[in-house]
Amino acid sequence: MKIEQYIPYYLMSNKSLQLEGIGQFTLIKSIEYADGENETIHFPEDAIQFTFNKKAGTDEGFVKFIVEKTGKIKSLVASDIESYMLVGKQFLNIGKPLIIKGIGTIIKNKEGQYEFTPGESVLEIIDTNPIKIKQKNEIDFSSPAPSKSMNHWLKNIIIICSLIIPIIIVFVINQQKQTTAEPTNNTPDSSSTLSNKLSPDSLIKKQNAYSFVVILETTNQNSAADSLLSTYKKNGHTAIILHEDSLNYKIAIPFNNPFQDSIRIKDSLQKIFKHSLEIITRSNN
Repeated sequence: MKIEQYIPYYLMSNKSLQLEGIGQFTLIKSIEYADGENETIHFPEDAIQFTFNKKAGTDEGFVKFIVEKTGKIKSLVASDIESYMLVGKQFLNIGKPLIIKGIGTIIKNKEGQYEFTPGESVLEIIDTNPIKIKQKNEIDFSSPAPSKSMNHWLKNIIIICSLIIPIIIVFVINQQKQTTAEPTNNTPDSSSTLSNKLSPDSLIKKQNAYSFVVILETTNQNSAADSLLSTYKKNGHTAIILHEDSLNYKIAIPFNNPFQDSIRIKDSLQKIFKHSLEIITRSNN
């Protein structure tokens, strides 16, 4: 006989049965019963009272009762009862009813408590006998489906990469632009040196629009003056030619700054050109 088939007989004999993790069944109405395993027991619907108790343990008397009926050793009977209760609670946890033949049906409600309905049930009878349950230990070689936590982690990594990669690309492009823009000519430039010290309007390109000039070179040959002027302009200087007479040609840089700046500017240019320079405050042209 199955474990569940001993429950009605034990309940008739002892009036009470407590099952592990389920609760307690109590016979509250007298039932006429001829002692014998072949006797069919029918409990009226109001004969059994159930008390839910998840902390309940299986009655020791129920174990001894089955030992006497089956002749099995106590440890095997205790293991069979434990397996029966384990499988029964698994059915309850997945929303299936636990049907105890001759007693009634147990279901799990939304609050997680067990409810008992006495009497025979028209629901599908689930065989909870652990001997007939077949377990397949087949090995699944397929890749396991990624968990929600793994999907969430991968999503965060993709978002972070999508934010960082554009920043890195922009940084590299800017670095390349700065490298390309660096001047390759290491020759000192008087105009760039002075621009750090003077206002942007200090260098005037028009020949006669200046308050003073700094003379860089003096020559008595027109061709030499033109050559020097071309050289200075190629090097980025805003130079002009002053010719007081036909024998003197002066290569100069004009400035429209106040005259009190002339000494400081001349000293700065002398450090660049490494020779003495002259200041003229008026244009003779």
